[in-house]
Formats: sequence, C-alpha cells, structure tokens
Amino acid sequence: MDPTGRTMAGKWVGFDSEFQVDSGPWTLDLVDAATDEATLERYNRSPVEPDAD
Repeated sequence: MDPTGRTMAGKWVGFDSEFQVDSGPWTLDLVDAATDEATLERYNRSPVEPDAD
C-alpha cells in the first residue's frame, strides 16, 4: 500500500485454461473518496470486456 493510502499494488497468481500457472501485476487506485449517490451512480458500470483474439 502506498504511504498515502491512495494506491495498492500487488501480484496475482492463478491457472489459465490449460492449467498452467500464470501471474501478473495489479493496481488499485482511489479515484474518488466521495460516497454520495451521484458519485456512486457515476462509477456503477460494468467493466470493459477485453477484445477477443
């Protein structure tokens, strides 16, 4: 966790569809500390689906 408490980072580990172990970095950033209804509605959306190759 960042000393300011606004960012966290780490590494994920899991299995892929062929049962090989994969890993990679992840980050979580605080975008907005507000919790009012308008702010929650602004961020209430589905994640973007990655393009299928």
